[in-house]
Amino acid sequence: MTEKKNPIPKNFQKNDLITGPKGKKKKEIKVIAPIESGALGTGTRKIDEPVDKKIVEKKEYDKVAIHSTKNVYMPGVGKVLKGYNIVKREAAEKWLARDHVREATPEEIAREYGL
Repeated sequence: MTEKKNPIPKNFQKNDLITGPKGKKKKEIKVIAPIESGALGTGTRKIDEPVDKKIVEKKEYDKVAIHSTKNVYMPGVGKVLKGYNIVKREAAEKWLARDHVREATPEEIAREYGL
């Protein structure tokens, strides 16, 4: 019987050639940097540890559910469509002045969307 030849060349068969040594983290990397004479050369720089990113809090708006019996646009406020709409509290106060808009309860919304 003949032995099957490995299709990967021997110089690529090392485990750490492509992925690097396992378990070892580099602490410094080589970079282009000025040397003592002022010319550009190579130097080393420490690798910065990753800093935990602060979670940016979203600005929560006070939102209200309203129900409109028709599609309406109001300049400076926005638009509402026929049915249930979620709007900011400031806009809801302006919309509630109209006779075709009323505030919707959470139970109404849940019943409408089957929750």
